Amino acid sequence: MGSKSRKRDGRKKKGGTWGKQLGGIYRLVYLVHRFRLYRLFKHVPDAAIGRFAVLFRKAFFGKAEKMRRRIKNSLFGLTGKQYPPAFTKEFASTVLNSMSHLLLDLMLKVPNYMPRDLPRLMTFEGLDILDDALKQGKGILMPSVHVGQFFHCVGGLLFHKNGYKVAAVGNLKNRDLFEIVVGFPQYARLKVVGKDKYKTLKDELIECLSQNYIVFLMHDIAKRNNLKTQFIPGNREILAPTPQGIVALHGETGAPIIPIVSIPTGIFTRSKLKILDPSPILDIMNDPSIPAGKEFHGRISTAINSLLFPYTLSYMAYWEEIMTFGSRVLDGKITLPKNSTFQEIIEIIEKELQGLIENSYELERKDQFIINFIRSTMDELRQVHAQESKEHDQDVRLHRKSSILIGGLTTREQLEKIFGVITKILKEARYHDTAMCCRNQASSIKFFFQEARKVPTKEIKNANQDGPTGS
Repeated sequence: MGSKSRKRDGRKKKGGTWGKQLGGIYRLVYLVHRFRLYRLFKHVPDAAIGRFAVLFRKAFFGKAEKMRRRIKNSLFGLTGKQYPPAFTKEFASTVLNSMSHLLLDLMLKVPNYMPRDLPRLMTFEGLDILDDALKQGKGILMPSVHVGQFFHCVGGLLFHKNGYKVAAVGNLKNRDLFEIVVGFPQYARLKVVGKDKYKTLKDELIECLSQNYIVFLMHDIAKRNNLKTQFIPGNREILAPTPQGIVALHGETGAPIIPIVSIPTGIFTRSKLKILDPSPILDIMNDPSIPAGKEFHGRISTAINSLLFPYTLSYMAYWEEIMTFGSRVLDGKITLPKNSTFQEIIEIIEKELQGLIENSYELERKDQFIINFIRSTMDELRQVHAQESKEHDQDVRLHRKSSILIGGLTTREQLEKIFGVITKILKEARYHDTAMCCRNQASSIKFFFQEARKVPTKEIKNANQDGPTGS
């Protein structure tokens, strides 16, 4: 890494995250690093560069209306609250300013940092947790989120006198940001593993853990098809996709999982690095009664969520992944094709609902109990519809393609919304008996979920006692 010539990937980069849409800015960062222009800013006060970040944002992001809309939608989806237009406008500007600060810090300041700068840049909390875990010799799996100057988590550990070795999973599509810097002597203990499918990453990360590396992974980057778990149990319980690689790596190696977060201090380039108490995660790992597979993955992921995600709500304006994460959360929908009959609608919805249950995990939820409820409800609707259709000349039929948006909801809320839509379709077709049956089933969902609950788990209660509330 850091060579002066390299073959460029000329393929078009598709959208998805805001970073993928900023290739020009990332290229600028690469050129500044390559030609060592950052040296001109070595003695420029941090505050001056911080003020320049506002101008940088206006120059490169402009009005950024599309990004502002995505920020607004994510703000609502993740909090469930409507905010005045003036607030959302100011909030979006703060988010974009924060992104500009990140880019300028990475472009102009990070290449100049040396281990001697650590005391003025970062403070630590919980290093004893880290040191005790490393004595096991299994390495550490360290999930984090893109809050504040999150890359300080890696830099702070590398610069620390304890000599920590860190392996970080890097997105190669954004390699312009780090390709030169990671070759600098002060970052010699950093190993960057190219982000790819888990199968291709696994062996390299396992090797790092065997050498007692701290493997740094981001917990707020997930694919749409990842297991959906509760965002913040006991607070904001909407379903959110969560990456499963870290749980799989723990299963393969037994490496402890210890989260870390970079807390903004309000001063550009300064961070508080907080290593979080992993007790809620350890309780699950040490519980032999929890079966492997979905239950184990779901419990561990939810415990990590409850430790890390409250900080994303407390510092939302400094959360770099707010747009992408929010989009993933709000992405769910059920599509009903034009001209679908009632039987076809029921078949589509029943199949989609079963998939929703199978691909998500909620504490205290009895999946098979709910799947049986869905099946019996759909069978009853079919029977009532078959009887009522004898009194109608025409069947229920959709006159246009329809979508039921179910993102940003809990399982119970998804079911209530879906049954509400079915009821509306039936009423419009004047199938009043079937509509009444559907409405009755919808009204029983809340009670049914209460009956289907398990005993609340100790570890999630504990996880929500510490840290910011996110309210």
